[in-house]
Amino acid sequence: MVITANEIAFEETPFIQGTVGASENRLNWRAKKLLSDNQALIRNRRILDIASNDGRFSHACLKLGAKHVHGVEGRRKHVNEANQYFSELGHPVSEYQFDVGDIFDFLTKCEPGQFDTILCFGFLYHTIRQVEMFQEFQRLMPENIILDSYVHPQRKWIRWMRTMWRFRPKHLRPDRLKQLVQTTEGDVILQVAMEDATKDGSSIVSGGTPVREIEKSYGAMAMNFHPTAAALERLADYHGFEIQTIRWRDSMIRDWASLDDYRTERRVSYILSPRAGSGLKGTGVADRQASVRQNVTEKSQSYRAVDSVSSAGIGGSVGKL
Repeated sequence: MVITANEIAFEETPFIQGTVGASENRLNWRAKKLLSDNQALIRNRRILDIASNDGRFSHACLKLGAKHVHGVEGRRKHVNEANQYFSELGHPVSEYQFDVGDIFDFLTKCEPGQFDTILCFGFLYHTIRQVEMFQEFQRLMPENIILDSYVHPQRKWIRWMRTMWRFRPKHLRPDRLKQLVQTTEGDVILQVAMEDATKDGSSIVSGGTPVREIEKSYGAMAMNFHPTAAALERLADYHGFEIQTIRWRDSMIRDWASLDDYRTERRVSYILSPRAGSGLKGTGVADRQASVRQNVTEKSQSYRAVDSVSSAGIGGSVGKL
């Protein structure tokens, strides 16, 4: 990858020593597609970096002109690495902060409007609390959320239809094909998955993560929900966010080394922003706070209604929203 102005090069940084997703090609392209190409969402902004690992993308944000970055990470060793690396790289201490702890505990203590942009990279498939996360996103009222996540694959025929629309074959009527694709929603599913919580880059055993000891040699296993892309989009839309898809396969990427999950769309990226008319956009902080409280109350009542129906055995469906 050729690095141009306003892009981040990780080759000579300590972050390439990382144990998870730390190849140069992967780090450089992720920084470009998720951050450099969206520099307007970073420059002079207060950034929250969820599951910040060793601070690699917080570093990129500061290089792109962020006012301040605040990383929250569940593993203390990564927080120690982040503080060490930032000191070595010469970042002023006043411009960053890294905390170790549970992200949900942290978010409940944050005030609406405290952060301008939230980075949520590689977290939403390491939890069973996706709905709660989006409720917090709505309450905190950031100007933008940059979201990047592994997703459970959709059925092949849905992927085929979306691919067909992208290439627009001449022998098919574009108007009818577009209408068909736009009215075809993917599978809205949260797929149950288990992973070894002792491995770096996996879920962390906490009060909100069901864990049990598996016999044989599996160790502590954490339960997660792997969302489909359609599930993430439904959650974002339901909580009042407009969705802009970051399209990796439309990029001029020649070397897909360490990026195969993006090439095959097993990983997706979005920019979320408050939808006009949702009460979260273009208003003062006090008005936005009042609107969020009302929206959250309405959503909570809606969730309780759904739970009541499911408990009665009407329309209940495990793993689907």
